[in-house]
Amino acid sequence: MSVQLRHHRSRDLDGVCSNAAQGAWVSSSMADIPSASAAIRIFCVADAFISRAPLFMYAQASAVGGRAAKQGLCAGKEKMIELYGMSSPNVLKITIMLHEAALPYQLHHVGVFEGDQFLPTFKALNPNSKVPVLVDHGGPAGASHTVFESGAILLYLAEKTGVGLASKPLARSRQMQWLMLQLTGIGPMFGQLTHFSRYAPEGNDYSLARYRSEVRRLLKVLDERLSDQEYLSDGYSIADMATVPWIRLASTMYPWLQADGEGRVLADYPSLGRWLQRVTARPAVRAGIEAGERFLPEDIAMFKKAGNDQFDRFFGRGKYLLA
Repeated sequence: MSVQLRHHRSRDLDGVCSNAAQGAWVSSSMADIPSASAAIRIFCVADAFISRAPLFMYAQASAVGGRAAKQGLCAGKEKMIELYGMSSPNVLKITIMLHEAALPYQLHHVGVFEGDQFLPTFKALNPNSKVPVLVDHGGPAGASHTVFESGAILLYLAEKTGVGLASKPLARSRQMQWLMLQLTGIGPMFGQLTHFSRYAPEGNDYSLARYRSEVRRLLKVLDERLSDQEYLSDGYSIADMATVPWIRLASTMYPWLQADGEGRVLADYPSLGRWLQRVTARPAVRAGIEAGERFLPEDIAMFKKAGNDQFDRFFGRGKYLLA
């Protein structure tokens, strides 16, 4: 399903694919990123929508076989994955996973501060009006398949590709447990702390104390877990991919986690700090972060431009509060 968001119109990709087939690096900053599985990664950038939103097409070709066109990736663009999102940790989880799995994809911007997520065309993809949403045009039996909720998307992609999830039942179960901790604990608690510290009216001391304490507790859980192993469970997995965007954001957002006098981030959580450096040094993680954060300037501009009604609708407050 192709979604037309308000003010948006998709542009034909033939020109972009032509550049990819010629081996053109439209985004030269990506050119020196090495690939997993000895693949050549071609990262093309074009205007996807008339009024805003760049579109990213990410393709790979084998180092032996040559360029993307020889693999038929651009010619088969109707089978490509589409990802709808903005510059948020939950979206970065998915761009990281897509790069780890070396899957071709298109990334579309959703202007959440302008209410794009509430449009009927978007709600047809996700009735919960949240990003990210993934549409796999090469889904099971060759049919298009839509997945919403970041955890569900990670699991879908892991099962589709075999990347990021152990095949042995016990190892898989342990990885799933740490993935669930991120989905049910780290994401929600970090998000609530951000909301009550930045966007709530004064007089929420109890809420601030409660969520700050819970974030500290979760950071300690992670730090202790990582004190004797490199990754959260049974090697690098989707549990790490899901967690790293939130820890990375928290380490820059919360003053009490930022660098101490010696320049150390997460100084009170040294094992977690080493894990953060280790994971963010992975080429696919760097590429996934760069792709997802290309929308950050636009999101900031929309945030600054948004009025009270748009914020009330975004946060579900004011006349949008369901009492």
